[in-house]
Amino acid sequence: RALGEPTLLALTATATEEVIEDIKRQLGRSRMQVINAGVYRPNLYFEVVQTTNEAEKKQSLLEVVRSGGAGIVYCSTVHAAKALHAWLVEHGEKALLYHGGLRRRERDQSQDAFMSARAALMVATNAFGMGIDRQDIRYVVHYQLPGSLEAYYQEAGRAGRNGEPARCTLLYDHGDRRVQLYFARKRSKVELLAAYARSTQCRWKMILEYFGEEVELDDECGACDNCVQRKADATAATLKMKVQPRLKKGDAVRVPKYGRGTVEKVHDDRIVVALARGGTREFEPRYV
Repeated sequence: RALGEPTLLALTATATEEVIEDIKRQLGRSRMQVINAGVYRPNLYFEVVQTTNEAEKKQSLLEVVRSGGAGIVYCSTVHAAKALHAWLVEHGEKALLYHGGLRRRERDQSQDAFMSARAALMVATNAFGMGIDRQDIRYVVHYQLPGSLEAYYQEAGRAGRNGEPARCTLLYDHGDRRVQLYFARKRSKVELLAAYARSTQCRWKMILEYFGEEVELDDECGACDNCVQRKADATAATLKMKVQPRLKKGDAVRVPKYGRGTVEKVHDDRIVVALARGGTREFEPRYV
């Protein structure tokens, strides 16, 4: 108003309809024209890894971290970020640490080292966010459940800025939900994200619907774990009709969602696989 009501441009990375209306109201621009570039980025692969204990979750994290390239691991609390950073360093990973409790100089040093590509791995809370535009980030892992689907997408979206394929991985343990409910002002947003983590639907469709965008994806987006799993199931059902060589102990195998491993035992109705990332699981033969 002091400048005579000049033309105004308001920018934000992602926004739901509720947030857009709030921006209009706060700026006093009820008739503001909205230009939405969309949130769909086909180079991002969204996946949720279900875990049942801390040891399993850490092994899943190592599998992603050691898949190559630069990445960010987000934690919900300062305590969790410090503990996980120490654990990764103990296991030979050259990880940096960033959270709001650090002195300004320490935060700046960590951020500068990561943004200048002198370091490849950052463990952080959501304090590490504004202005993070490194182009070659190959993965973003959420070690704990974020506060909302909007926050999750904004943080995960720091991966793959150069257009190359990148992983957005949520490590989900049902107990993580309690942490966010403790901090949450709006319980429904935490419950929605927990539902996203447990869902077998296309994850991209869920994200696009949340942001109020029209979904124009095929039945299988090919860029999330659920769609890839469904395609694998369909392929397995087809292969079941064909004669397949019988697996034996010691054979190298691959299991959708769990990766590579070695056959440990073979039964008529199940196969025991020692996974490369740690742990042993049983699968139906058609999945191996």
